[in-house]
Amino acid sequence: QIEAKQIPSKIRHIYYFKGQKISDVTLDIRSPNWRTWSYKRISNNRYRGQWRVDIATAGGKVLRRLYFQIK
Repeated sequence: QIEAKQIPSKIRHIYYFKGQKISDVTLDIRSPNWRTWSYKRISNNRYRGQWRVDIATAGGKVLRRLYFQIK
């Protein structure tokens, strides 16, 4: 869930695998209280391991950092 002060706005989900940027998804924010999501389809065994997703402003300021692992 996003609480935005300025509408419309954008955020980014930046996916990293083992420290290397894999994907950068821009998401629209259209309301002061907005829910949104993104996903990355993993179909190759070489992408098993530690991942990170940075939730960032459109300008790149990191708002939150999440870690997960694909086994």
